[in-house]
Amino acid sequence: MAINMKPLIFVSVLVAALAAPTAEAQLLNLIRIQGTVLCTTNATVSIPVAIPPFPGAQVQLRCSGVPVATATTNSTGQFTFFLDPLSTNLASLLGTCNVVVPTPLSTCNIGLPTVGGLLANLVPGLPTTVGNVLSIVNLVPAIFQYVQNL
Repeated sequence: MAINMKPLIFVSVLVAALAAPTAEAQLLNLIRIQGTVLCTTNATVSIPVAIPPFPGAQVQLRCSGVPVATATTNSTGQFTFFLDPLSTNLASLLGTCNVVVPTPLSTCNIGLPTVGGLLANLVPGLPTTVGNVLSIVNLVPAIFQYVQNL
């Protein structure tokens, strides 16, 4: 007596097809927020001058005023946050979140203020796709502005 394998193969293929999109959505999509912090109170300098980076600065992602992620700038003033899009609402992120640098600017230049910090809104950047396996939604800080009371 031969066993009919068609139903077993059909069920196996169906289970695999249904499981694949779920695994991809959970593992292979990211939201990345990255930028560069400069050692200045005015990030919109109109005179072409070399503005040094702000290394070692604490950078916070704040949503509705509450810190939800923290990073530290590297030697060139760059920082990056990675967020899970399944637990992060992109529209809410763009509407209620800011990038904040609470480290006093006097830390990178003694002539700059000892209180306050920098604040920037988030804006969409260009998406990144790595092969067919990774999709990254990029967000960047708009122009950092000095704020005395953070």
